[in-house]
Amino acid sequence: MQGPDKRLLIIHAGFHRTGTSTVQSVLKAQHSRLAPHVSVILKPDIAALCQAALAYAERPDTSTLGAFQTAAQSHFKTDPEDQRPILMSAEDLCGMFPGRKGRIGYPHAKALLSTLVSVVGPAFAPHIYLSTRQSMPWLKSCYAHNLRHARVRLSFEDFMVAHDGPSLQDIAEDIRSELEGTPVTTCCLKDSSAMPEGPLSPILDLLDMPAALRGYLRPPAIVNASFPPDIQAAFLLLNRDEDDGAVRRAAKKQLIANLRSGDR
Repeated sequence: MQGPDKRLLIIHAGFHRTGTSTVQSVLKAQHSRLAPHVSVILKPDIAALCQAALAYAERPDTSTLGAFQTAAQSHFKTDPEDQRPILMSAEDLCGMFPGRKGRIGYPHAKALLSTLVSVVGPAFAPHIYLSTRQSMPWLKSCYAHNLRHARVRLSFEDFMVAHDGPSLQDIAEDIRSELEGTPVTTCCLKDSSAMPEGPLSPILDLLDMPAALRGYLRPPAIVNASFPPDIQAAFLLLNRDEDDGAVRRAAKKQLIANLRSGDR
């Protein structure tokens, strides 16, 4: 049970490709305006904790989960002089990006978030926030991201078949059932995109952020959007035909540079 005097800790733990980069870019850009109202923690601030989460997702056992627990214990310290709510945003807290090494969905999110809540619960009032997305646009976005950052050689149709799994909302509900007693809030990107501050709006609601400040927190544009279909097709050809990783990565970078310079 959460006590009324505990410091609120909102954990925005994902999911990937649901507007999280947009949220984090605004939080970073507006840090000075937000600082009097909320303590913002982003991935660079908790690098060791994120690394421990990914290590557990890579090799899930009691040892790696214990290391994640230790990392969490070393990070979260109470400060009687600071009663601002805390907002932590990092997708790694749910595990690895879906689609890598055959990974479907977020099989390790429940264990990671349950462990994190058990660590912070005695001193803080944790509230999990999970941004979601409809299955088809989410899988398209994951596929595009994996084409760019990994050596995915499947067509999108084959990727869809290989990664046919529960929806993000279903995964969130499964996490909610695991974290009985801890609030879990979700919002679909389709809905949050129509809100005044975009994907950040549901989080600002949880923080009860002053209306005068919210006007500064509107995202200027979509951040980390997928590349257009012709670039994705070129990535796929490189993934299929180029065995040299360094050459493949350099060719992808050149395609991106050409796109951004208008030289296509």
